[in-house]
Amino acid sequence: MPAKLKKVVILGGGFAGLVTARRLVRAGVVDRLCEVTVIDAHDAHVYTPWLYEAASCALDGETRATKERMLGKAHLPYATLPGFSQIRFVRSVIQLIDTQTKYVNLERGRKMPFDILVIALGAESNYFGVPGLPEHAFTLKHFEDAKKIHDATERLFDVATARQPKYIVIAGAGPNGMEFVSELAHTLRALERRAKIQYGAVKIALVDPSPELFTVLPPALRVKAVRRFERLGVELRAGLRVAEVTKGTVKAFTATGKSTDTLELPADLCIWSAGIKMSPLIQLLPFLKDDRGRIVLENTYQVAGHPGIFAAGDCASLINPHTKKADPQSAQVAHYQAHDLARNIVSFLEGKPLYSARLPKRWAFFSALGGHYAAGTLGGIRFSGRIAFWLRRFADLYYFLALLPVTVAVRFWLDGVRLYGKNDR
Repeated sequence: MPAKLKKVVILGGGFAGLVTARRLVRAGVVDRLCEVTVIDAHDAHVYTPWLYEAASCALDGETRATKERMLGKAHLPYATLPGFSQIRFVRSVIQLIDTQTKYVNLERGRKMPFDILVIALGAESNYFGVPGLPEHAFTLKHFEDAKKIHDATERLFDVATARQPKYIVIAGAGPNGMEFVSELAHTLRALERRAKIQYGAVKIALVDPSPELFTVLPPALRVKAVRRFERLGVELRAGLRVAEVTKGTVKAFTATGKSTDTLELPADLCIWSAGIKMSPLIQLLPFLKDDRGRIVLENTYQVAGHPGIFAAGDCASLINPHTKKADPQSAQVAHYQAHDLARNIVSFLEGKPLYSARLPKRWAFFSALGGHYAAGTLGGIRFSGRIAFWLRRFADLYYFLALLPVTVAVRFWLDGVRLYGKNDR
């Protein structure tokens, strides 16, 4: 009589969760040693590195059909994902994880039993208690966010004139903020050249509380990034910490740190890209957490003191033996961790010893900076310009190859490059 299949439950269909599921399929253990269920509150995987493309796409009069394809390219419905026929997807809000009874409690009283649990719930936007942010600012974490920002920007462009300019303020000069601002500014400059919008009709500002911007890049590339933004006409405001957002205004504290030293920036549209935090569910779990609220892991990706419960991605804190600290919360790290994690789940299923995490000494990083221009590092070597742009594009292909069958991945990537290339004209 065949042994009963182990129940592997993966919480979250983001980078870490979905790649883990795909690696288990490729390892040949699904339907042989285990059954895999992915639980997510949404019905689709979102390729977040393309959200800035979707949010700023087709603002210059593309056909409706083309616009819908460009918007939808970052949105991959679970039901139609090739290569995932052996994976069960459940759309539901997770309410509680009971580590004693090994059940995940879902909405409407539903319960999901597990033998092996993977927590890959990512993170959510952190408003830091700033008044008015949730009501008057957009975030760029989900596909729905990209659509809302796109539609709001389009409406703004339609009514903006040089006599009555409109103002867009982006708060947060991290990777997401950098890519969205540069792409939006590049699109705006192209619209001005084509006389689709008057020069000076829309003004864009990027604000950040740090005294120096773009610190994710090495110093030499920071200088190039600043010059790039200046050429794109973006107003850079370092040392400004958002204090309040109202309809039409962003109030910010200046670098002096005094509560009385503030200034007001006009903001017909405000996008918040200045921080993340753990979800309330993660905060409630009875696990050891680091100073950012992330779940502390052993070097096998297991939650400390809880055999059979693993975690990866933004919600996980795994010490890199090279740097002696947890790696950054990024799509690249989550993707990499998922490969390692899946290998250990296979070992766990087969009753074999688990491997220690194989983490790189340094991570590659590239940020698109509008048009065919990017900046970043690979293996400690700095790149900027068109070469960096294509390295950034090939990073997308690398991810899709991990997620989809090879021919599907290449076609999907090429179609995305072609479609989003319209943004770069």
